[in-house]
Amino acid sequence: MVTRASRQDEAADTAPGADKRGGSRWNATAARVTLRRHWLFTLLFTLGVLLRVMAQVAYQPAILYYDSAGYLGAYRLSLAEPDPQGYPLTAHLLLDAFHDLAALAAFNHLLGLTIAGLIYAVLLRRGVKPWMAALATGPVLLDGLQLLIEQMVMSEPLFQFFVVLGIALLLWRPRPTPATAAGAGLSFAAAALTRYVGLWLVLAGLLFCALAAGRRLVPRLVTTAALLVAFVLPMIGYAAYNDAVNGTFAVTSGAVSTGLYARVATSVTCARLSLPSYERPLCPPPGVVKPRGGSLTQGYALGTTSPLVTYRPPNGETTNQVLNDFVKRAVLQQPLPVARSVGGSLARQLLSWRRDHKPGELPVERWQFQTAFPLYFTHVSLSLFRRWEGHRPVIDRPLARVLRRYQLSLGYTPGPVLLACVILALAAGFGVGRARHSGQQLACLLWLAAGLGLLLAADLYEFSWRYQLPALVTIPPAAALALSALTSPRPAREPPATHEPGGPDDSAPAMQDDTAASRHPARVEPAEGTAHAHEPAEPGPAEHHVHSAGSQDPENTQASPGPAPG
Repeated sequence: MVTRASRQDEAADTAPGADKRGGSRWNATAARVTLRRHWLFTLLFTLGVLLRVMAQVAYQPAILYYDSAGYLGAYRLSLAEPDPQGYPLTAHLLLDAFHDLAALAAFNHLLGLTIAGLIYAVLLRRGVKPWMAALATGPVLLDGLQLLIEQMVMSEPLFQFFVVLGIALLLWRPRPTPATAAGAGLSFAAAALTRYVGLWLVLAGLLFCALAAGRRLVPRLVTTAALLVAFVLPMIGYAAYNDAVNGTFAVTSGAVSTGLYARVATSVTCARLSLPSYERPLCPPPGVVKPRGGSLTQGYALGTTSPLVTYRPPNGETTNQVLNDFVKRAVLQQPLPVARSVGGSLARQLLSWRRDHKPGELPVERWQFQTAFPLYFTHVSLSLFRRWEGHRPVIDRPLARVLRRYQLSLGYTPGPVLLACVILALAAGFGVGRARHSGQQLACLLWLAAGLGLLLAADLYEFSWRYQLPALVTIPPAAALALSALTSPRPAREPPATHEPGGPDDSAPAMQDDTAASRHPARVEPAEGTAHAHEPAEPGPAEHHVHSAGSQDPENTQASPGPAPG
């Protein structure tokens, strides 16, 4: 007869990990548990990888947009360039390493997948259920516009990555620390040096640190200062280098003033403005300025009929100074038309079911997959292809048709869905229902403020569906966090303390009852598959993962009520 001791010895000899077969069983079990827990994210991530491989094969080596020629030109920091030099520097480093334009598109696709992984990880870290966190990654993984921009030589994927990385660092711990705040500051600075609209992020980060870094004043000040210093130092270095090269200690370029001018000039009624004589040519009657590429704003900023082509500022003034003064005068005199124009652009993203086109905007076909290889600046693009590839670009038409059909029929994020996400995030952020006790209010507002702030900053210049991409990586995570907060279980309450007539001496009988109960405990048979009372079960790796993730949830840190007397 086999004794119990001999069975335990045999079990110890064949424990998982004792040999290759046991280790394989253990690994397979852990993999099944992990896959069962994260099945939805695994499915979405796999589809995202497949779509990106299809885009990489369909349009070889990459799609060059109008901005791509500037990114791939000779790198030299200059305020004459419309965009900051963060992405051109990255593109040159990749080309020096791989000597292939396809590496730029592959890098963008990897950034998109990394963004999805960051969103999923930080949401799980904050206690969001896996299926909610997985749904938040759906837009960045599956949206056709996101896939197209990644296949282009464009700065948007790198900008999105720095935005999400900075937010993830701030939310990785229940409260931001000086170290995580400094990392977020560096990430926000990198985002701002990739696209100027990223300058808004530092305000959202500073406000979050000031409110979420503890109850004491000193930790708040230290954490906020760490983020600010880490953000400012790269900006000072960028401006100092620009001063050494161009003699101008500044970060933003003249394109910022030009973009604001074009936006305001197309929004106001010029005949009703009271302007100095030297500013009057900047606001001609309707019909004088012709649209460029279908966009009237582009016509004012870059068109051949723009007033800027022939404009000469007065003595002692620069063109940018005059443009900034014109913007101030026009906004103060006609604030409602300007607000209506910018607000309408912001609402377009949230109200349009599909990405449609309106008169006076850039063609929406630019942001759709085409069945013929798209060439912008044909001569310049072909010369870049010959330089880096030695031949013209190649298109796989069957795959291109599949991608186009997918984008137009299924692969887009409807605006009303994003609007519902905004409403959900606002409800949780302002403490509606159970969200008030979830500890996730500031986290919801951080995601939402970053997303809406970036959209608003872009719409101040011009509406383009390309500039709406930050919504895909900020608004859905805010909604997932809000849904988790609104549906979280109510916190347990301490039982009210009861006062017996006998006073403090009455505690002695209660202690005796507890002692008697401990001497004669009720016998509870263990359920099938569980460990005996004298053999505590060791939690498996999957359970360790669940506990470690759950330990970051603020709800798990609440004190649980003690055992009832008796």
